[in-house]
Amino acid sequence: MPAATITLTLAIYGAAVSTVALIWNIVRDARDRGRLRVELHIAHHRATHYITHEDPMAPGDVCLLTLTNIGRRPITASHLIGYGGPWCRRQWRRFPVLPEHIGGRLPHELTPGAQVTIPLPLMPYIAGLARLRRFVVHDTAGRRWPVARRSVRSVRHRCATVMRTSGGTT
Repeated sequence: MPAATITLTLAIYGAAVSTVALIWNIVRDARDRGRLRVELHIAHHRATHYITHEDPMAPGDVCLLTLTNIGRRPITASHLIGYGGPWCRRQWRRFPVLPEHIGGRLPHELTPGAQVTIPLPLMPYIAGLARLRRFVVHDTAGRRWPVARRSVRSVRHRCATVMRTSGGTT
């Protein structure tokens, strides 16, 4: 085998291995960040804990927002925004959740594997939650973490039922 063929084969092999290593490092660095799982459901407040239920809403019920960092880096959740209501100018109407309603729990830094539960009072937001289409948590890096559509639909349906049965005065 001539020396030129061996050199060419080794050069091609080296280029292929270094390309694979470069792609692997880019993918690894892109995935090495904080990721947030956001869950939303209705629960009843007991003295020391919350009980999730599917029964009709009671006066002590709250909307529980659970944030879990499932990534490998810390992440800081900064604020919450719900989208819903009438479709206007090709977008849903925004209703931000006010900091005084969540007891100053945001911004909140979540280390990897950490979880925080934020109770949202239903009364100031029940009209907005009855028309909820999307619920998004924003972090300090500018990324948005939406709540699963199934959870949003469940909360919207339960709040709309309460609004209908109470005549919209709740």
